[in-house]
Amino acid sequence: MSDIPKKKIAKFIPPKIEFKGDISIMQEITKIHFDYQFISNLIFFKGYLLLAVDRGLELYDIKNFEKKFSQSFTEDDIISVKEIDKDTVVLTSFDKIRIIKFEEKEKKITHEIIQEIADTTFYYIGQILSNDLLLLAGHGKKYEFYQTENYNTDKKISKNNLYKKVGEI
Repeated sequence: MSDIPKKKIAKFIPPKIEFKGDISIMQEITKIHFDYQFISNLIFFKGYLLLAVDRGLELYDIKNFEKKFSQSFTEDDIISVKEIDKDTVVLTSFDKIRIIKFEEKEKKITHEIIQEIADTTFYYIGQILSNDLLLLAGHGKKYEFYQTENYNTDKKISKNNLYKKVGEI
């Protein structure tokens, strides 16, 4: 060991986390079997379990895990799926970013691709930030920020209020 004193690198050191639960009472509630080798994302969306599988999205009823919706969206692998609002998700794949709106009418789920963004290649981040900006990252370590066109009057994404680039790093 070296006698060199350790140097404090970070300005903020988070407090230590103490687990106060009883791990012995943890139990598996249910086990769901899917026929997929790999599920890249799993989120709760519109009261359903939304899975990114293969090159598409599937919605499952959370009571009986019955498939309610299945659709392929891309030729490339899906990197991530994030919720924008209660009806809309951003789907990140290597080739494009897709903004997809879902609707449920009479127990039938439909979708509409509101916008596709393909300003660069090989996307790997599509994240909604806390200030409603959409952060995209692609080839060349370039980070792009998108905001709805009419952000000052209407913050919701729609066919009439699409995302436009407002900056990049």
